[in-house]
Amino acid sequence: MAGEPPRDVEHIRDWCDLAVASGASAEARATAARLVRAVPPHRLRRLDFQMRERSSYAPGPASTRWGEALFASRGPDRWPLLGLLSMVRDGRIRERAVRALLDGPDGDVNHFLLLRADDWVPQVREPAERAISERMNTERGPALLAVLPVLWDRFMSTESWGRSSNLVASIRTWLEAPAQRALLWDGARASDPWVARMCVSILLQSDDVVALYRAVGQSKDLLVSSWTGLACLRDDTAAEQVIDDLLDSRFGVVREAAAFWALRHRDDPVLLERLMFDRLTRVRFQAQHFLLAEGSDPARWYRDRLPDSKALTGIADVATDEDLETALTELTSEAAERRAAAAGILRRISVPRAHQALVGAIADRTPGVSRRAADGVRSQGVVAEDMDRLIEIAQSDSASHVARNIRRSLVDSTRWIRLLGALTLLALSRDAENEGHILLDRTLRSWERSFTEPTEAELRQVHDSLDALRPLHETLVARVEDVIARYGST
Repeated sequence: MAGEPPRDVEHIRDWCDLAVASGASAEARATAARLVRAVPPHRLRRLDFQMRERSSYAPGPASTRWGEALFASRGPDRWPLLGLLSMVRDGRIRERAVRALLDGPDGDVNHFLLLRADDWVPQVREPAERAISERMNTERGPALLAVLPVLWDRFMSTESWGRSSNLVASIRTWLEAPAQRALLWDGARASDPWVARMCVSILLQSDDVVALYRAVGQSKDLLVSSWTGLACLRDDTAAEQVIDDLLDSRFGVVREAAAFWALRHRDDPVLLERLMFDRLTRVRFQAQHFLLAEGSDPARWYRDRLPDSKALTGIADVATDEDLETALTELTSEAAERRAAAAGILRRISVPRAHQALVGAIADRTPGVSRRAADGVRSQGVVAEDMDRLIEIAQSDSASHVARNIRRSLVDSTRWIRLLGALTLLALSRDAENEGHILLDRTLRSWERSFTEPTEAELRQVHDSLDALRPLHETLVARVEDVIARYGST
């Protein structure tokens, strides 16, 4: 067969169709088997849906030839190919496939049997359920545990799932037995995060949460780390033992919860400063709110620690008009980090000087600073007086991030300001032109959702821009003129 098979497991069914067309060649069968093996257990239900969606209840000659070739397969590819057959619409084929799978090695067939243990046809479901029940023991348990994510949604739900309710309940009962504690602890440390999550969810019900956190709390998986960490914080004794580790967590949700607990159980200025300077905004908020509750001003706390760049970042969370001069000065700093913090401060200050400085900062040479300034302008709102400055920036700066952030600043503006901004960008460099097309398309598609009438100056500027664009974008100009025709011309 010509060509390489798709790497995306979403297209397994497409490759199987090619296998049918090729007479179920050995190459096609091997490729289909390899792709099926690549599907992790938690994605198997998706593949099951795809196979059923694309197969027929009444197999024709091609699919019959394909099915018989797969049933006749031998060697290691036999089991994933039988697994594919266990997913087709025809219940007779699924039943035959399940009975064939019963003879396979646990590691090759358990995930397919788990899937079919939720089947809607009793003749398919019941043999699969019995096979799974036979595997709930010390010897065969590890191989079954490794594929339990097939039932992830059923297993983790508090609701009943009909056909699979009894099976899920029996699996839970088996795993919750004291004899399976060692198996669960091994599963909690598994490299597959889906297995680890399922095991941790059970261990949290009865085991020592501190020991569990110390064993798996540093996991790179958000759910495993946060579940175990937050469980410790529910008990003051447990929290006291691991609070330092929780405050160092790589995950913000854990650090935030740990900060809330620590600020209320420890009188520690060093800890307060550490949290006030945390890299995550919502962790800083915990410390700032604590200071407010204590009758202190967090903005003043940060000002007392200037010119520390971390203090400048903190002021951006709680700035007042008093911080205007500091921000305007820092906006000219050589350090991009300080300019970005200054833009964040100006965003919170609703005076014309702050707004004008933010508009000018969109031209900053550093994309992150430019973007933060654009977000500030967007939150404060672009007014007609800003357009001359934005047009000047667009015309004088060819950097792609500047054009992108001009568009970003305009997305929440009135439709006439957005239209003028789009037409301005269309007349500039290729990067700016692309941003103009994006903004213009979004503006015209949402045109009738607003009833803003143009000022005389806005209408004149739009028509002047259209006249300038006509030689380059005649069709586009005609489209815009058709939309705005009812507003007249200047």
